[in-house]
Amino acid sequence: AAGRISRTQPPDAYFRFKKIPLHSDWFEAYEITKNIFVFYESRHYEETIVNLVIGEKKAALIDTGCGIGNLREAAETVTDKPLIVINTHAHLDHVGSNTQFDEIAMFDHPLCHQVAEKGVGADIVKMEILNKDLIKGPLPPKFDHSRITRAPFKVSHWLKDGDRLDLGGCDLEAIHTPGEAPEHIC
Repeated sequence: AAGRISRTQPPDAYFRFKKIPLHSDWFEAYEITKNIFVFYESRHYEETIVNLVIGEKKAALIDTGCGIGNLREAAETVTDKPLIVINTHAHLDHVGSNTQFDEIAMFDHPLCHQVAEKGVGADIVKMEILNKDLIKGPLPPKFDHSRITRAPFKVSHWLKDGDRLDLGGCDLEAIHTPGEAPEHIC
């Protein structure tokens, strides 16, 4: 069934952007502008895109994808700045690699607290992320098949609507935009 899944991104979606070589083959990385990069999970049905915004003092990862590849290693290929994760909402394809990072910001909402404090069980992760019909190619060679659950993680910054994070020369503002999820921020 995985072979029947159609791509949501056109094959040439990033053709005009510089492709960044990575050690991992799970992510594709592209430089959009001097300080904005994307990490693309092309072999998962969700085709998750993680954005990296680099300031003078810090770099922000907007979401962390499905939790299958080593996102920290991929991001550190692009920047040596300290990394902060900003989750747009608590869906599994947006918080999957949160445990790889020390500094995390999320919107102060009950759903975010639940995922951060309790994690997500194996049955849900198997169904929503690791179902064989959702994977469009081989998993990374170092993928730990025993790590099926999504462990709880510590949130450093509980964001309110209008809060700003200073990356050094670049401020990011949290804007509450419920829609896809009631806790969604842009």
